[in-house]
Amino acid sequence: MTTIINSILLHADVFLQSLIVNLWIKTNRIDLKPNKNYITEGIFLGFLYSSTGEVKKIRGRKHQLALENGLSSLSQLYKLILVTVVSLLMLFSSGCSLFPEEEEVLAPPMKKPPEVEYQYIDVARGDVIQEITGYGYFYYIVKRDVAFEYRMGPLKGIYAKKGDLVKKGDLLAELDMADIEEKIEKQKLTLRKLEIDYTAAVTKNLDALELEKILLDIEAAKITLADLERDYNRGRLVAPIDGQVDYISTRFKERENVETGWTIVRIADTSRTLLVYNGQSASLFRPGDIIEVKIENKPYTGEVIPPPEDLSEDLASKNQSNVYITLKDYDGVVPAGTTGTIRYEVARRENVIRIPKRYLRIYSTRKYVLVLEDGLKKERDVVTGIESAEFVEIISGLNEGDKLYID
Repeated sequence: MTTIINSILLHADVFLQSLIVNLWIKTNRIDLKPNKNYITEGIFLGFLYSSTGEVKKIRGRKHQLALENGLSSLSQLYKLILVTVVSLLMLFSSGCSLFPEEEEVLAPPMKKPPEVEYQYIDVARGDVIQEITGYGYFYYIVKRDVAFEYRMGPLKGIYAKKGDLVKKGDLLAELDMADIEEKIEKQKLTLRKLEIDYTAAVTKNLDALELEKILLDIEAAKITLADLERDYNRGRLVAPIDGQVDYISTRFKERENVETGWTIVRIADTSRTLLVYNGQSASLFRPGDIIEVKIENKPYTGEVIPPPEDLSEDLASKNQSNVYITLKDYDGVVPAGTTGTIRYEVARRENVIRIPKRYLRIYSTRKYVLVLEDGLKKERDVVTGIESAEFVEIISGLNEGDKLYID
């Protein structure tokens, strides 16, 4: 350490001497260019400055006195800087012993990786039951649309409301037919007058031709009256069957002209309802299949039937794949809108190789599973059969006792 400090001091001494001379030359604006008059008589060769401020060697008469005076004052600054550098070096050398020695970094311990343990279940036999579960709604099967078929005119009023129970012949709606009503009343009077004339003619013993003429007039009056009454009835809508009002048109308001053929009221036959199912598996049902039906958790026996011939048009147009189910042991008529849940067993396989569906893997058209052989996972293609909600039948690819890898 002492050798290093001495070397540093030696180099610092030379550096500071050069620095002081350069500062002095610049401060006194001494120009060393050869074209100046004050160096034409001599050449400034340099100088060395010792700790006593003595000028060792210099040439040039003009600068000698200036150098001696400048170097005398600069030597004081040089000594101060030199003492400061020495003090800092001593402090640095003593401070090195204050830092702790670095400890050797140990390598981390090597940890042995754990052994891989696979989870598996043994392939076993069991039953697989393929069934369809779902729900449907009860509908009125027979419905009758009521419309003004042969007469149009301003609407006088609709007298039924949706949900009303009606009897056959009840008035549902009518057109404004004041003109026809007046004609009917006049025709009734005409007919009555002819009947009176006929009675008077009989009393007067008129000949047969006169009596026959009056009778013909009476017959013609009756025909005219019947035509007027038929036209009048065409402007009145009455219930064609006993049932419940299922629909009321809101297209027309009172006093607005009603078009012919437009359904004003629809009556549902409440004496018959059917359960209608139209789920994704509807194509698997066949007429005659027995279905378990639950209404409010109470089980009933249902049977699939062909579409009824008198099926209402609105129900038939909803879905061509509807399944119609009638209840065989229900007492009464299930109200329309009631929900019924169904359960239908499509197929059953007993004592077959099966696996949980969640472990069957499918990629495009390929079906495979993962099995453990000699402690390693391997893929194995399989052929499947029917499926239940939980299990799938394995026709080939697995044997009883194989180890099926599970996630």
